[in-house]
Amino acid sequence: MFEKNLEQYIELIVKRGLNIEKGDRVHIYADVSIHEYVKPVVARIYAAGAVEVEVIYSDEVITRQKYLHDEEALFDTISEVEQARYKKWEKSCSKRLSMVSPNPKAMDGVSSERIMKNARMAYLSMKDYKAKMMGDKMSWSIAAFPTKEWAKVVFPEVDDANKAVDLLWDAIFSGTHVLDGPDACANWDKHVQTLYARLDILNAFDLTSLHYTNSLGTDLVVGLPAGHRWKGGGSTNIITDKSFAPNIPTEEVYTLGDANSVDGIVYSSKPLLFSGQIIDGFKLELKNGVVVDATAEKGDAMLKELLSTDDGAKRFGEVALVPYASPISLSGILFSMTLFDENASCHFALGNAYENTLPASAGKSGEELKELGFNVSQIHVDFMIGTPDLQIMGKRKNGEIIAIFKEGNFAF
Repeated sequence: MFEKNLEQYIELIVKRGLNIEKGDRVHIYADVSIHEYVKPVVARIYAAGAVEVEVIYSDEVITRQKYLHDEEALFDTISEVEQARYKKWEKSCSKRLSMVSPNPKAMDGVSSERIMKNARMAYLSMKDYKAKMMGDKMSWSIAAFPTKEWAKVVFPEVDDANKAVDLLWDAIFSGTHVLDGPDACANWDKHVQTLYARLDILNAFDLTSLHYTNSLGTDLVVGLPAGHRWKGGGSTNIITDKSFAPNIPTEEVYTLGDANSVDGIVYSSKPLLFSGQIIDGFKLELKNGVVVDATAEKGDAMLKELLSTDDGAKRFGEVALVPYASPISLSGILFSMTLFDENASCHFALGNAYENTLPASAGKSGEELKELGFNVSQIHVDFMIGTPDLQIMGKRKNGEIIAIFKEGNFAF
């Protein structure tokens, strides 16, 4: 049964995630710990008609050693090798697959300053490439693959590491709708129709702001720019006009917040794993769109380094709605990785906004984007704020106040 489910999962990634067609070129990022899964993924991509697949492996164990021991000057260096890769992929319109296998404890004890220095240099190496991703000018997808290290964190009560991996696979198959029927792609298509229906309703509301409250202490008003659009269920490459699914799984509908109009306090509801370090129990206070105070019970230094990336890192770029009754949330599993945890919870993203959420942003300069309320930043980092008692009230352009969320779920 596992082999059949894995086959369907890979089929979903290839056909819906990347939407591979004859003549495609693909590049894959994966940790060496999941090489056994990379092989069948590559085989299926070639079987779908791809003419080139490049695999770039990383190794968290070695990366940790580099963070601990490399000379400081190396963290201020732009990788020429990476720059050349990104330019090649941009030119060839290569599709990107990130096969993620997080180890939430991988970077314990590593300097958060070094991690962020490395992250900033990596951004400079891939600035144009990243802009194409965020602007739907290339096709890309992210999917998760278990390791013993990750499974032990998710299921600490399970002594047998292999059993923990099995349980994590079951949770991944369930959360991606592989188990909903014999055809994972058909299951996926049926699921995203429910997201499209919500998009139609939200876009028709013509909202100007959202007011969030819950028992954690969140009391936040988020402005929404004029002309914003709600998105979800998948994306379309604006160059090729081909669909792709950036996130497998996906339970969210999202738009952008007005980068100049967010006021109040928001509390995180789940841990955030960023660059191998956990940030947990944190709260942010915002005035006029800017984070003016931030504290975390765990990972406080990392949080402050993250917020100091640039001006846009202190502002929201994404506003995402996920019902508490979503399948991943109802599983009761804390995955300790954003891809799954953000699909179990309403969330915001610090940093850059997605161009497809504000049609007026097309072709605008950085300053023009800021005037529209569109956030510009090197980063885009999601953090979870949803709870069972989350209330969200929306204000419409005509002044009417309507319920968007009641008791953690959509009110419509």
